[in-house]
Amino acid sequence: MHFVNLIGGAPLIGTIFQVILATFLGTLFGYIMTKTENLFPCIVLHYLFNVFANVFFGSLMELFSASSMVS
Repeated sequence: MHFVNLIGGAPLIGTIFQVILATFLGTLFGYIMTKTENLFPCIVLHYLFNVFANVFFGSLMELFSASSMVS
């Protein structure tokens, strides 16, 4: 689904990184869900990942945009 971002003008490298990361995290969260039989740990980890990524890196897509590399 993240490849749809390319239609909106998202950079290819950033989109590929986003797809790989989403696949990895989805697999990890699926594993955690099957082991714990509880969705709550996945929700908390997803929240913490988003907070960490935004605090330390800003938007992940901004990392790969040409304007953010220049400025």
